[in-house]
Amino acid sequence: MMADCAFAQQKESSVPAKKKSVVVTDTVREVVISIIPNAMVNKDLKPVIGDSYEMLQQAIDFYINTGIKIKLAAGNYYISRPLVIARVANGKYAHVALDIEGAINSKNAADGTTNIITTFTEGFGIGIQLGKSVHISNLAIQGKYVQPRSFSQISVDTLDFADWDDRVCGQNPTSPYAGIVVDFASDPAFYKNTNYKMYPGLEKWYLSGMSRSGSTQVFVEGVSIKNFIVGFIVTPSNQQNGEIIHLYHSQIGPTKVAYALCQAQSKQCEVKDLEIWETTHTVFDNVTYGFHHGDGAASPMVDGVNCAGAVHQLFNISNYSFPANFTNVFAESIFKLGQIGGTAGAHLNDFVVDFPNASAGFPSPDFYLRGDFILHTGCMYRLYGSPEHARIILIGEKNTFVGGCSNEPPLCINTVGSNSNPVFMNMSKYYGGGSLNRNDYDSLKLINRNLAVYINRKNFSGYLLTQDKTISKGDLMVTRKQFSDQFSHITGLAYPLGFVSSISGDTVFLQNMGVGIHNGEHLMVWNSKLK
Repeated sequence: MMADCAFAQQKESSVPAKKKSVVVTDTVREVVISIIPNAMVNKDLKPVIGDSYEMLQQAIDFYINTGIKIKLAAGNYYISRPLVIARVANGKYAHVALDIEGAINSKNAADGTTNIITTFTEGFGIGIQLGKSVHISNLAIQGKYVQPRSFSQISVDTLDFADWDDRVCGQNPTSPYAGIVVDFASDPAFYKNTNYKMYPGLEKWYLSGMSRSGSTQVFVEGVSIKNFIVGFIVTPSNQQNGEIIHLYHSQIGPTKVAYALCQAQSKQCEVKDLEIWETTHTVFDNVTYGFHHGDGAASPMVDGVNCAGAVHQLFNISNYSFPANFTNVFAESIFKLGQIGGTAGAHLNDFVVDFPNASAGFPSPDFYLRGDFILHTGCMYRLYGSPEHARIILIGEKNTFVGGCSNEPPLCINTVGSNSNPVFMNMSKYYGGGSLNRNDYDSLKLINRNLAVYINRKNFSGYLLTQDKTISKGDLMVTRKQFSDQFSHITGLAYPLGFVSSISGDTVFLQNMGVGIHNGEHLMVWNSKLK
């Protein structure tokens, strides 16, 4: 059966042609429905040989606002163009409701799934515009961004965000190659004389003079999104709203960014039970994508994330106008937490995070967590490895820790080198025993203002030469250095030089050296001795 007539043939088998009322134009699909074919109610659509795009797009157009569910049988649906859930009436966007469902929950499922497979590298798998009660469930959406599959754990740790660009798939912040996009289009006037780009090939959906109203009440659950630059993104355009968008019981990765929010009006966007088990740079990002707004962007309300495997960081989140709330996050072998927080604050609750960076051969990140006004309740931040290699570095002001535990007291320093005034309330020390209820335990001692440092970047071990006798095995040595990657505009004092693995005469051997340390550099060196 040919792709371009498959859906029509299924309709015409039970509905007289004269009763159809579907209009498809070359500019924008304008759909008016006068009769629903009874044979299609609660009946699965099935893949066709070749391109399933026309069949799926016609089904979407036909069943918008009817209340009838589109059910897709298991199998591979190859699509040559992005699928669009939208409706234009009289030259303007109208609200759309749609329910589309695959065969089984696709989160971590091996067989029997409904697979939407893109054959293009620009655009998106499914896009929604002005959705009002759109429900997408049980679909596995697969793209062509495969570069992360070749990354080793060290590559994930050390490559800059820009190095994740495969120079094939769409990267523009307002039109990234994505699995699911909510509110992808805006008035084309916003894109003139800027670096912001429309989705190529979809320019007809960018209507002159269109309202900035966006989607509300979108449910996406039981989906798997793989091999896109961004897995799930809300409002990369210049629209507003994008609120009450729910992503439940789903899986994302490999991706550059798993989930992105792009403007501050995205309220009550929930993420529940998300699995990130494949190579990903950043899980949650409200900085990189969309139009840059003076009030920043909102953060999703997150309850339940499981990260394992090669994940660089959990956050690139800035909270200018509204706070962030993340709870029930389990992450193992994640390189760092990343950046979160800001004037509006953030709440991290019931985190269990195991970093691999105390094991020989791994680098230390610039920082494990950077951010201001963060409340941590019941969180475990733990380094795998021997107890003396157990301190993590926190950069920011006025963090509060209630309960929870860490290996040993974290090094808490702000970017100007003074104590960042954290508050600890009964935080247990996993290896050292006892609890932490104060923040005046550090005693940074300057070792040298211009000391040569040597490193083998294949295993991030090295050494320095000093006659200082106050250094002991297990100490965390730090330096002043610009952060790398997305934070290269910031210089921090507490940049990890490495843990002291042993001392022989004047030679201090280091392991887990900082990701940005290079051989032969001359650096200021401090010892972060615990009082």
